[in-house]
Amino acid sequence: MVSGLSIGIEDSNPSHLKIIDPEPEDPVIITESEMEFVKDAATRGVMAKLLRSTGFETAAEAVAAPCGKPQAIPPSTKKTDKKRIEFLSDRDRRAREELLESTSRAHLFGGRYRGREVTFQLPRPIYIYDDMISKVTVRQGMNVDAIYLLREQPTIETLIAPSRNHWIDMMGANNIQDDEQTATLQFGSIFRSELILN
Repeated sequence: MVSGLSIGIEDSNPSHLKIIDPEPEDPVIITESEMEFVKDAATRGVMAKLLRSTGFETAAEAVAAPCGKPQAIPPSTKKTDKKRIEFLSDRDRRAREELLESTSRAHLFGGRYRGREVTFQLPRPIYIYDDMISKVTVRQGMNVDAIYLLREQPTIETLIAPSRNHWIDMMGANNIQDDEQTATLQFGSIFRSELILN
């Protein structure tokens, strides 16, 4: 939707408001035979987002785009295929190392999660229910069992399936809890995030 306003001031010209609402595109129809690909894309997207938010950038990329970035790969030749295979192999190695180094990351939520914790000062204090808040702490972590399972195979070129990729079983419903100064988001048992106002 686009809108424009012309305000008529001189010579008593009237003002004009024009709104253009283009016809919507036809909705995308997903057939039953395409559902497995839709579920795969959704699972990859969610897992990549969780990995990225906990600091596992390379693993997130490997999960989200196991074959690399299609727009970045020129038409197939032996040379480009070799470069693509080398790139994917190197990225898989880096993802495994990144997940292996997870033991050096912050141990969060009773030691069952690895990720990162960041505390930052607010530019000026805010008040919530007469309590002065001057800093915010954010903790985000991945379940250590999921990290271990993902480390075995960060690059999954086939459709993701619970029978082969057991970390999927740890994904579940979102659960949000909060009080005046703390909010917690739990995504199944695979991911946990906490926001603390101090």
